[in-house]
Amino acid sequence: MINIEKVCRKYSISLKKVEYYDSYFLLFSDDNIYLLKEKSFDEKLFSYFERIGYSYYLKKINEDIDPYLLYLYPMDIKNNGAVTSKELIKGITDLQLKTVYEEEISEEEFENIYKTILNDIDYQMKYYLDLQDYIEEFSFPRIDYYYFLLHISLLYKIIQKARYYLDLWYQKKNLKFRKCYSIHDVSFSNFIVSESSYFLDFGNCYKDFLITDFICFYKNEALSVDMNFLFDIYQKDIFLSEEELLLLKVFICIPKKVEFSKSTYNNTVSIYYLLEYIEKTNSFLEKYEKYQEANKDEFKE
Repeated sequence: MINIEKVCRKYSISLKKVEYYDSYFLLFSDDNIYLLKEKSFDEKLFSYFERIGYSYYLKKINEDIDPYLLYLYPMDIKNNGAVTSKELIKGITDLQLKTVYEEEISEEEFENIYKTILNDIDYQMKYYLDLQDYIEEFSFPRIDYYYFLLHISLLYKIIQKARYYLDLWYQKKNLKFRKCYSIHDVSFSNFIVSESSYFLDFGNCYKDFLITDFICFYKNEALSVDMNFLFDIYQKDIFLSEEELLLLKVFICIPKKVEFSKSTYNNTVSIYYLLEYIEKTNSFLEKYEKYQEANKDEFKE
């Protein structure tokens, strides 16, 4: 646990207010705002970022010996959604372009990837089938259960789509994968735009599949932005292969699991957002597939 009083004393911060977030604190003084957090990763990562010219991170102002990280937090945060979205896409594509490499895996590893994803899809399908069976045992199910049953076919269809795209990907059996450093926490809550743009937390940053960060962004923010527009921007810099596109489609078609609580209201809201996500994803896939067909026709001409 960070001793905020000791930090303020060591770095002469005249503390006026503290705001607590999941993975960091904001310390307010008369003149500045500071971001304070635990050391959660190897700081050599930032040395590497500096070496490759990746700039989407805050520079610490504390000493290396400290068991925490202290940054000057920008005062002039811009809250324009369109600007933030574009800057965030630039932030992930810049890291991908500067760290991308190709790796050929064994057939055994390929099979393991397939089985892991397939197990996730099968688990989700079984989870919802069992939940449906449980709800249908009630003569008069409560309102959140009834709302869920009314729309459960949409849920089954999106999970079946995930299986369909996974089978297409598997049939291609391409053992070459593009990998890069991936942030794994790509959302508006972990990104700020001021004079420059920054991700706040790199605690989960490690090498992974190229498509990982866009999938993460999609799952976190699909309901708040136009993903088709942003995906077009992304594709101009990171042109995904057919196999990468199929795998991306697989993952976005596996929705977050809805777990029912005691609150009927909270459950109903969760179901509503799940249905919104499914609708957005179907629209995203439909528009993108039409775009692909149009491009094919144009190429033939």
